[in-house]
Amino acid sequence: MKRTIAKPLTMALGLTLGSCILPACNSDNAGDVAASNNTETKPLVPDVTRTITFIHMNDLHAHLTEHYDYIKTDENTPPKIIMAGGIARIATAIKSVRDTNPGNSILMNIGDTYHGGVEALYTNGNAVVDIMNEIGVDIGVPGNWDFAYGPNATRQRFSSAVTSMPMMGEITKVNYPNLAANVTSTLPRNPFLPATKIITLNGAKIGFIGLSSDIVPKMSPALAVTFNFLQGEQNHIDLVNKLAADLRNQGVNIVVVMSELGIHKDLKLGEKIKPGSVDVFFSAHTHELTRTPVDTASGAKVVEAGDDIYLGKMDITLVNGKVSNRAWNVITVDNQFSPDQNIANLVVQKRAPFLIDNPDLSVNMPSVTQSLHEPITEVIAQSPVTIDRRQALENNFNKLFSTMLKNYANTDVAITPGFRFDAVIPGTNIPVEDQPVSSGNITIEDMYRYFPVPFILATGEIAARENTATSIDEPDLQTIIENNLTAVFSTDVFKQGGGWTDAFAGLNLQVNLKSTDGYRVTGMKRKGSDTELTSYDMLSVAGCQRPVETDSSTLCSYPGFSQVTALINPATGSAWSGIDFAIAEIRAGHLPASVDQDITDTGNTTMWPNSMYIQPLYGAQ
Repeated sequence: MKRTIAKPLTMALGLTLGSCILPACNSDNAGDVAASNNTETKPLVPDVTRTITFIHMNDLHAHLTEHYDYIKTDENTPPKIIMAGGIARIATAIKSVRDTNPGNSILMNIGDTYHGGVEALYTNGNAVVDIMNEIGVDIGVPGNWDFAYGPNATRQRFSSAVTSMPMMGEITKVNYPNLAANVTSTLPRNPFLPATKIITLNGAKIGFIGLSSDIVPKMSPALAVTFNFLQGEQNHIDLVNKLAADLRNQGVNIVVVMSELGIHKDLKLGEKIKPGSVDVFFSAHTHELTRTPVDTASGAKVVEAGDDIYLGKMDITLVNGKVSNRAWNVITVDNQFSPDQNIANLVVQKRAPFLIDNPDLSVNMPSVTQSLHEPITEVIAQSPVTIDRRQALENNFNKLFSTMLKNYANTDVAITPGFRFDAVIPGTNIPVEDQPVSSGNITIEDMYRYFPVPFILATGEIAARENTATSIDEPDLQTIIENNLTAVFSTDVFKQGGGWTDAFAGLNLQVNLKSTDGYRVTGMKRKGSDTELTSYDMLSVAGCQRPVETDSSTLCSYPGFSQVTALINPATGSAWSGIDFAIAEIRAGHLPASVDQDITDTGNTTMWPNSMYIQPLYGAQ
């Protein structure tokens, strides 16, 4: 019998934690209307100076416990591996920041919170919601991965108008207001989220605009059913201009945008919107860390707080009701903060079902057969190399996994999606902070960190290159690679979408990332060959199929393949899942001992770790 995880009683955690804790703040939730409902409040007294502290939390990705991660302090210092994060330490860090400006702080949670870890996957995000509901978030924005449980679950989690949609069992609601100006409902009696909200804090009126992700329909049309996601640069410029003007007309002192579009698109908006309309864009989605705010032509500053091992702190000072200063600091959530004991106890409670000898759990999602029968702390191997997914062009995990997949499937090429999810696993004997060296241990939990969706594996065939001798538009692998590079490196940043570059094991690619969209690939050969591939070369390809993609022509969300066939796990007679395959192959000793460079960028684009930014902020140029 499959075990179910019971929802615990809500914990009473004292006055410093919990739902809206702002002194003198408007606690009204605008709910499911086009704009916020706001109450009249006493304005700031003339000649009064007041500082409001904005606490910026983004891209938790369901990381409940501390873990290894990279930290890079400046352009000239190489990154080092530290132990950081953990929601209990985050809770302490939040309280520490609030204590620096008592009664004048706002905690924002922006994007990609309830999806990404094993505890989230097997509880439809509920395990993470129960904990986040206790740390005192004041306002937020859902991210693209927060839509990943499907539209019914998304509405039930975030929308106050929906009380029951039992398609996937109980979905726990968040207890703080969320905004999504660029997502509208196609159900006239079931609106989604408001566009703006005004919070009045000790006389200071702060206007919030929320922008959710614009890429959900590209992830899967099934996730976007009953929603309209605004598309395009100009549409977003017009939207922000209108909403900012509306807020200014209501007498707000500060206008901020909480955005899950990603910092690249937010920078473009900051350059193009009306000057003086927005004070700060608080970005999420792209996992970039801005140690220094990025200035834009409109006067708006753009910041992003990395991921779950950081908090951002923006102090905005008002003099006579006008913004006079904006001071930004990045706080690393490391061992300088002791875990909040109440939150730590709740984390232990939520993780307990995953630590027993046989959890016997199954994912409660349509068309998904992923299950768990071992404790997630089980060590499956030691890695001789550091495993991460931290580079925008090539990264260690994608190359290692795609190489194992290619070898197992005996195909010419293997594709692995370029998700931003990861868990840094230091290789054996790699130095880490506060320890002599790393053990290199890889656990089952680590593997779940690299697979945000439990896709299955499959193989297919496709032509290597476009046949220019015919007018027939036939799919080819080079076009797939070009489109993928556009989505990561285009200078027209609203063409960007998804994560970082996919892995294409079995190929040696020569590219110029600074070239125009569609013309970046300048050389394409089988790995180890001196011969360029042509349109006459048919390639066998191993890749993935997401639960909604099980047709005869799609691999890793790319259409146009022929003879697509599931890759069967002989132990079960069913298709391999990516998670189970990775665990089995690594256990079998098939993890490559080294990582080769397979892509040469003749444009020499500067990227992490030689840059502070993983993905060029303005595209490759």
